[in-house]
Amino acid sequence: MTDKKSVRASMHIDVWVECPNCESDINLRDEADTNGHNHDEECGVLMQACPNGEHWSEAHQNFSVKGVVCTQCKHEFNVEGLDW
Repeated sequence: MTDKKSVRASMHIDVWVECPNCESDINLRDEADTNGHNHDEECGVLMQACPNGEHWSEAHQNFSVKGVVCTQCKHEFNVEGLDW
């Protein structure tokens, strides 16, 4: 009989939008994509994307990030709603 090894899984969660001006892909959890602004301070983006105790489909209707600035073109926009 062979000895089976166990490994741990890892989960990586990113929340992506497309800049409405230049169509660059922007990870809302990455300051390099949002012109140096941390929109996920205190896990705000992550907690909205993975709500505790709420149905995701209902919570995602209320997903909101204000004042996102695209690093590529410096265009500012808001995010309303989350598809998953």
